[in-house]
Amino acid sequence: MVHEMMTYGESFLSTSTSSSCSADASTVAVAQEMRADQLVSMHEWQQAIEVYFSALRSSMYAFGENSLRTAVIYDKIGNVFLRLKDFHSAIKSFKDAIEKFRILLLPGDPRIISCVYNLARSHAALGDNASMVTALNIYNHCLMIQRSCITRDLLMEARTITAIAQIHEKMQQYGLAMRCFEEVLDLKTGVLGDKHFDISTTLFSLASIHFEQEENELAILSFKECLAIRREHNCNPEDVSSVLFNIAAISAEICDMVEAKKYFKEAIDVELTNHRRCTNTLMKSYHHLARVHVTLGDLDDAISCSLECVNLAFMDDNVPVTQRIQYLKQVGNLYLQKGNVVKAREYLDKCQELEGKQTIGAKPVSARAA
Repeated sequence: MVHEMMTYGESFLSTSTSSSCSADASTVAVAQEMRADQLVSMHEWQQAIEVYFSALRSSMYAFGENSLRTAVIYDKIGNVFLRLKDFHSAIKSFKDAIEKFRILLLPGDPRIISCVYNLARSHAALGDNASMVTALNIYNHCLMIQRSCITRDLLMEARTITAIAQIHEKMQQYGLAMRCFEEVLDLKTGVLGDKHFDISTTLFSLASIHFEQEENELAILSFKECLAIRREHNCNPEDVSSVLFNIAAISAEICDMVEAKKYFKEAIDVELTNHRRCTNTLMKSYHHLARVHVTLGDLDDAISCSLECVNLAFMDDNVPVTQRIQYLKQVGNLYLQKGNVVKAREYLDKCQELEGKQTIGAKPVSARAA
């Protein structure tokens, strides 16, 4: 009898100790996960990874390898690896998360859909053809899951189809990309209306594909629709100027120089209002506008635009010497066309001086390197 009581007592003590350890481990796991979440919010990615792995070990001990909390931590680790551009590690983590989610959740659960989508993103980010094809297959699987849900999220479907379209575009499968973007446009318009800013991003993509397929009039039409929406929303200047530049460039491509001139000027005006303006973007617009002026026979305006390029190039230390030389030559040649030899020589001499400095500053190439 005494022996039986002792055995029962020992068993009770063992169970209590085990439960206590498990409770402690679960508390530690939750605390570690919360700490890692905090590090993510602070963009401390590397530290977050380390703490998430500690939380993962604690979670496996406390809740089991196939618990929902363990699966969620795997998913979070995958997201941080994605941020760090460690795509192979991200792929492994997302696969582990999906394996566990599928045991625990219904097929259409948003957590599974999100994880499958991010797995596809990780494959696509690797960039090689094989990875692109893998990503395409996973995105299509993701879309199949989304469409099988009782309550469909059409905007999330549009996001997945957009990702599919972008892969087709990268693989130069423009017809397939076009069909996908058109479907995205229909989905977004049905949910958001035809004036929502997000519609403009799809129109921009459609216009770019039209241009790649040399459907210039359709490209201009889509860019103009995109422009109208962005102007209505008072977007950032760079979001507007990029569209204006594209309309101008395509207009020049089809020899509609009057339209090209109009839109290059507008692109410059918008970019000049941008406090965070990019020197290269502004120089590019001035440079192309100068070429349009030359075609129209407006040499004075062409020289004026080219001089703006020169001034911008010398004001920004990040502009390469080769680019400065290019703009100086352009001004010199324009003055020659105008018959002003003195001014032409002034700028061409500056150009030669820079070329000389560049030659002197260049390091000799050894015979072995050559």
